Amino acid sequence: MSAIQLKGISKAFGGNLVVHPTDLQVESSELVTLLGPSGSGKSTLLSMIAGLLTPTSGQIFIEGRDVTNVPPAKRNLGMVFQNYALFPHMTVFDNVAFPLSIRKLGKKDIDYKVKRALEMVRLDGLGDRKQSQLSGGQQQRVALARALVFEPEILLLDEPLGALDKKLREEVQLELRQLQRDLGVTTILVTHDQEEALSLSTRVVVLNAGQVQQIATPEGAYRDPENKFVAEFIGIANLWHGKVTEENDSTYIKLPCGERLMCRPNKVLSGEAHLLVRPEHLEVHEQKEAKGLNATVTEVVYLGQTTRVHMRTEAGLSIVATTTGGRLLVEGQAVRVSWKPENACLVPA
Repeated sequence: MSAIQLKGISKAFGGNLVVHPTDLQVESSELVTLLGPSGSGKSTLLSMIAGLLTPTSGQIFIEGRDVTNVPPAKRNLGMVFQNYALFPHMTVFDNVAFPLSIRKLGKKDIDYKVKRALEMVRLDGLGDRKQSQLSGGQQQRVALARALVFEPEILLLDEPLGALDKKLREEVQLELRQLQRDLGVTTILVTHDQEEALSLSTRVVVLNAGQVQQIATPEGAYRDPENKFVAEFIGIANLWHGKVTEENDSTYIKLPCGERLMCRPNKVLSGEAHLLVRPEHLEVHEQKEAKGLNATVTEVVYLGQTTRVHMRTEAGLSIVATTTGGRLLVEGQAVRVSWKPENACLVPA
């Protein structure tokens, strides 16, 4: 039995279908991310699972129980929002205790559960502080503790780290993933941040314009995207259109400019397709070396641990590579670009 199951769930506002009929199964202890650009329907989908919106069609099951028309308070869900939604006049302790108070638990039970929840998010000793006395990361942990304090079956996270700066967001990401693993709570996360989705998830659900584009592991979505949208949305993509050909048990794609490039075999695809090579899989050589595409460096962007190199071939192909190490390329330099065939995959046109 899946922890969460969606059967043909959809949502329309005023005749505008913002979530097309969607099927999804989330297994116990999974962390599944709904990933997509603004307006893709991910928050609407999460709100229907939470009971904050009623589906236009379809059914929602939690632990095998049909909760499609069950109010949020009776779904045993914990939810964390981007803006934290803390009560500014309450202390940290009272904010975390609030879900227990409305469930009318006794003082002894509340004290025990709140203390344990604050320890889980490393905020023990800060129970007397007000929201104004907390950093952004601490406020986010209070919101997380409040969502976990009543031991929900499901944890729903709606852009929970969006208001944090990059360094703090990365720190809280690690803490959140470790906490989720330790507790084993089934979690659905909404984000538009590809790195966050890839680093946290057991699976990602990529959405666009209210439709599911792909459901896969993070590695599967990154290395083997099912369509052009997923390839371009997750990470940086070198994506070139051409015609698939087979020769001597090897797979090639022939580009309109005449270049013929070797790639990983794909028994399903034939005819028109895109070739995808990620920047980190490209090797940039000196011009005199024999293998690869001839190109000219057009821009070099220093990023600290890595350098992003933009290039263009004589035929007009744009290429982006990520390099490491001490060798510094310069604008205008002639180079050759190559890759291993197993790192080049075909994407449906």
